[in-house]
Amino acid sequence: MMPYAFIIAWLLPLVGFVVLVFRGRRIGEPRSGYLAAGLMLTAAAISLVGATRWVIGHPASLNVSTPWLRLGSQWINFGVHIDSLTIVMFTMVTVVASCIFIYSIGYMQGDPRFPRFFTYLSLFGFSMLGLILADSLIGLFIFWELVGLCSYFLIGFWFEKTSASNAAKKAFIVNRVGDCLFLIGIATMLGTTGVVSLESVFNQVRQGAFAGHGGLLTFAGICLFFGAVGKSAQFPLHVWLPDAMEGPTPVSALIHAATMVAAGVYLVGRIFPLLTPTALLFVAYIGAITLIGSALIAIVMTDIKRVLAYSTISQLGYMILALGVGGWAAGLFHLITHACFKALLFLGSGSVIHGCHGEQDIRKMGQLHRKMPITSITFLIATLAIAGVPLLSGFYSKDAILASALGFTWTHRVHGLLFILPAVAAAITAFYMLRLYLLTFWTQARDEHVHHHAHESPKVMWVPLAVLAVLTVFIGWGGKMPERHSLGEGRYQYEGGRGLVGLIAEAQPQWAVSWQMQEAGHPSVSDVSREEADAEAAHEEHGFHLMAMAIATSAMLAGVLMAWLVYSKELISAGKATQVLAPVHKLLWNKFYFDELYRATFVAGILLLASFGKWFDRVVLDGLADGSARWMARLAFFSGLTLDNRGVDGLVNGAARLALVGGNLVRKAQTGRVRNYILALTTGGAVIVLVFVWIW
Repeated sequence: MMPYAFIIAWLLPLVGFVVLVFRGRRIGEPRSGYLAAGLMLTAAAISLVGATRWVIGHPASLNVSTPWLRLGSQWINFGVHIDSLTIVMFTMVTVVASCIFIYSIGYMQGDPRFPRFFTYLSLFGFSMLGLILADSLIGLFIFWELVGLCSYFLIGFWFEKTSASNAAKKAFIVNRVGDCLFLIGIATMLGTTGVVSLESVFNQVRQGAFAGHGGLLTFAGICLFFGAVGKSAQFPLHVWLPDAMEGPTPVSALIHAATMVAAGVYLVGRIFPLLTPTALLFVAYIGAITLIGSALIAIVMTDIKRVLAYSTISQLGYMILALGVGGWAAGLFHLITHACFKALLFLGSGSVIHGCHGEQDIRKMGQLHRKMPITSITFLIATLAIAGVPLLSGFYSKDAILASALGFTWTHRVHGLLFILPAVAAAITAFYMLRLYLLTFWTQARDEHVHHHAHESPKVMWVPLAVLAVLTVFIGWGGKMPERHSLGEGRYQYEGGRGLVGLIAEAQPQWAVSWQMQEAGHPSVSDVSREEADAEAAHEEHGFHLMAMAIATSAMLAGVLMAWLVYSKELISAGKATQVLAPVHKLLWNKFYFDELYRATFVAGILLLASFGKWFDRVVLDGLADGSARWMARLAFFSGLTLDNRGVDGLVNGAARLALVGGNLVRKAQTGRVRNYILALTTGGAVIVLVFVWIW
């Protein structure tokens, strides 16, 4: 019955969406919010019970499917796949979404489109849960697009603001770039294997569907990954997420911190067995570039939500990097912990904005701790968690990522940047997050009007903050990364994992398609060298964790100390540092000029192409059409003037005139007098007789 319980939990937000679509206005505020939040809470309760039963029973993965679409002679099934990763993701989404739904009741109070907001949220909840449960590439893509549609609706919810409507369009268009490549990857897999179910695709590839075509599998894997690049805002498609902060803050917390952007990481985790070593290396470097670049930009941002937006991009880069270097469980573990503390940070920022009557510039804040103590404490917990302070969830997951990166670079020394960059970013993360906290809650108030009117948020908003703060503290406790043991022939077994990370690791693929590419001659590494490297890596794994923990803790302390000296003790002047490093500050303030670069290239190129199309349409196509029309008009005039008017009409009119003249002549003989008719007949008869006599 477990699969059906999760299916019921999945359908509950759909029920809320349908009811609110047809009855939302009549239900009104706040009951529409109570309905949506109540259904999501019920889904969370069902998922928690299901997760508990799963942990106790330890069943194998479960599948429920039904025929859905006929493609040639093959049926494509629509189904759900449930394993330990599905359970963890499903539970995380429902629990975090429940907190955000409840929070939204207070945050959106008084909004004229209150029921519509919860309509969109409910549709998003259904779409995201469907994406998690989908057992095929087609199912993933369907819900992938639904999630993107909901993102478009919610980012542009306040469409009266030009910035919000533009941000929604930007997010939608940029994501379509990634989704186009995602669709190409699906088509490549379907065309080569003939199946779309993930398990079936894995089996087909493992049995040699791409034998001799290693490059094609690498291409398909990278195309599939680009779906994640768009959805998870990775370089070079990261530009949409900061602008998406124009939407309501609960949207930022739900879609752009905890769930939707994490869908890209979840996708990479699901397709991990299809990624060749070349594709994995590509994934790792994309994550590394993203995490360091976004962390640097976050240092100079002054909008409280934009700081968190770039922080989100950076943390997603950590997850992508972990998956690229083989840290499957570490990357997905960080996905779960990040969802909790980043949702808490965004909701905390929303509480600050709500309490400061819409102000978002941290340069106008300060000393809000006394005004908003609950928000301040919960925000601090999340700040310390993302910075990597020991005993908080972010410490465990970030330590696991750095350990995976260290293990990879230890074996592949040429790729040392894949460890150096995340280690440096750990220090930067601690710096900009403590900067954000100090400037908002502790330093001297810089705007008396904002400070005077600031107040704590109502209970309906701070209770979800408290729940998420508890999760942020405890969700990583008791976890232990599993050890990898090689079984030969590209197969692995993971043992020793505990807690949440151990539960995630149970779903980790026990084989790697990438190693099967040796049979196709790619890459040219012997089985023996791989097995020796795996054995060495397993032997040194414990040492890597200790070393990574020491480096991560040192980086965190360095970042915290620097932020404390600059923004609390003011021993280092931030203003003078900005002047000294003016070129660097300008580069970061302008976000490495990516928006300008894209406007000058892609946007300008598309506009130029559109202008050419407009010219071609008006000059060439319309010219041909209008010219043809003019020539036809002239030909018709000539034809009418000569042939029609004088020829056809002349014959017709001439026959008519002849008939008229003849009729007039005959009419004159019709006098109506009998004597005239008798005279005419007699005369006619006499003439006939005379002619007859004459002839004969």
